[in-house]
Amino acid sequence: MDTQTVLLLILVAVAISALLISMFMPMGKSEKKEHESDEETDTEKDYEQLRVLVLSLIRKLDGMEISDRDLKNQITALQSLAGVNREQIKYLTSNANKSTST
Repeated sequence: MDTQTVLLLILVAVAISALLISMFMPMGKSEKKEHESDEETDTEKDYEQLRVLVLSLIRKLDGMEISDRDLKNQITALQSLAGVNREQIKYLTSNANKSTST
């Protein structure tokens, strides 16, 4: 074999290996992209689940604020009624004491 034949064989081998590498590289990238899209889909699902969770917690918090406000109003009303009852008892006691002393 002379040098031209050896060089031709090396050139053919390099061309074939370059062709094979170029054929496998896009497949590797597309598989990687598919894998990345799966990860993005998982990330989007996680984001959606978190968004739903946050919205439900916000609704619960709003409900708790309303309940808290209602309970505070009820406490205020009960305290007012207790004050009125004490005043009535004082008035009735003073009237009872006046009527028994005369």
